[in-house]
Amino acid sequence: MEQFSNDEIAAHLTLKLTIISVGSGMGVLERYLTTKCYKVVCIDPTKNKKDPYTNDKMSKKPDYQSLKEYLDDEKNPRGDDIHLLLNFPLPDYAIYDIASIYDLKPKFVTIQAGYYGSSGTLLLQIWLRRC
Repeated sequence: MEQFSNDEIAAHLTLKLTIISVGSGMGVLERYLTTKCYKVVCIDPTKNKKDPYTNDKMSKKPDYQSLKEYLDDEKNPRGDDIHLLLNFPLPDYAIYDIASIYDLKPKFVTIQAGYYGSSGTLLLQIWLRRC
């Protein structure tokens, strides 16, 4: 599987749009993007995630615990004002990956996922193949 560096991922993003990272986890990529002047909002259910291999200074805690919580705040950007980032979404039965595409209706979507089901739900895999 091909791996991309943070700089290569950042090259696909624009400074003009807010990046919404759904399933941000530890927020390492998201923290890196903020150091490069991107506006990033992290959405992940666990705010107190601890990883013994990740330096706290290199991570970004979630701003919201769920997409619903983000959407309930009407001042938050959506649609053409956002760039959705799905960084290796989980290959389980949670459908937050495809749901975030349909609920946010982003101008752009950047997905780092394994093509053979190593990440992303079945619905996301079908959507990727159709695109």
